[in-house]
Amino acid sequence: RWVQGRAVAVRDAQGAPCGMVGIIEDIDERVRADEALRATTSRLETLVRTAPAAIVATDAARRVAVWNPGAERLLGIPTSRAIGAPLPPQLAALVAGGRDGEVTFVRDDGVPVDVALASAPIAGEGSGHVAFLTDVRAHKRTEEG
Repeated sequence: RWVQGRAVAVRDAQGAPCGMVGIIEDIDERVRADEALRATTSRLETLVRTAPAAIVATDAARRVAVWNPGAERLLGIPTSRAIGAPLPPQLAALVAGGRDGEVTFVRDDGVPVDVALASAPIAGEGSGHVAFLTDVRAHKRTEEG
C-alpha cells in the first residue's frame, strides 16, 4: 500500500523537541489512479503517433495543437512548423465547420494530394476541432482504371 506521512515536532517550554504529532494518509487509490492515467495517456499518444491516417487537432484559437506523423507525411508540413500555427487555409474551412468531405491539398513541394477529411468539434474543449485525413489518390486511380 502507498501511504503519505506528515509530521511536526512538538517542543517543550525551552524549545527542545519532546515529541511528534503527525498523520499518515492512505494514498494507494490516488497512486493507482495516477498510474492508470499515465498508462492511458501513453496509449493514446502511441495511437496518435502510429496511426496511418493524418490526425490534426486545433485549439479554441484555431491554431494547430496536434499534428501527427501521418499528417506530416500526407501534407508535407513538418510537425515543428505546424504546431502553434494556424491551420492551412486549404483545410481550415472544412475543419472549423466540422464538415466531412474531400479536398485537394497542394503541398509546399507543389504536389497535389486528394484527401478525404472527417472532422468534429472536440467535446469539452471550447471550439477546438479534430480531423482525420486520408490519401484517396490510390482509391481514385482504381475507380478511374
